[in-house]
Amino acid sequence: VFWGTLCRMTCSSFGQKVVTTGNRMIRVQRRLWLEKKGESAMQENNFKKKVREAYLSCLMEELAHARRGHAEAKRDTIAAEGRMVTRYDSTKTEVGWLADGFLKDVRELEKCILEANEGTWFREKGEAVGIDSLVRVREEGGYECFYYIVRERGGVDLAADGRDVYCVSVSAPIAKELFGKKIGERTEVKGVGQMQIVGIE
Repeated sequence: VFWGTLCRMTCSSFGQKVVTTGNRMIRVQRRLWLEKKGESAMQENNFKKKVREAYLSCLMEELAHARRGHAEAKRDTIAAEGRMVTRYDSTKTEVGWLADGFLKDVRELEKCILEANEGTWFREKGEAVGIDSLVRVREEGGYECFYYIVRERGGVDLAADGRDVYCVSVSAPIAKELFGKKIGERTEVKGVGQMQIVGIE
């Protein structure tokens, strides 16, 4: 009886030790998995932050170019003030239109940059594609790239961390096709072909 009791106590204690050790291993594995997941999420956030910064930098360059263009066109407009507009010489009118075009660009860019700096249209990561989404897509041939959905000034191509990023406005056809879709869904864009969404940040 004593021997049987001792055996049961020993086995019971050993079993408890195994269970405890197993639980500890599970907790360690889970902690490591969460840490890895956190690092992955941090890398994603850092990449998106780089894309935002690169996009803003491009807008600043466009603004500087538009301001220079407006200043030059304005000077030419002033220089042409004394010239008579004829059927053969419409310089005054043309440079005036050019100055107005540059001024419109300047105002639009200043507005976009202000909104980007304030983050008025930035959002948290969502399950579906929306404004401020950084969408990773895979095309038919296996080529992967990113589309960054911005409010207005699209048409900007970036290279961040060696990856191609195309900034498109919400009114662009490709943005309209991607809007509202989730990871795993497919779409087809004229001129691009079929693509599958493989990531959303």
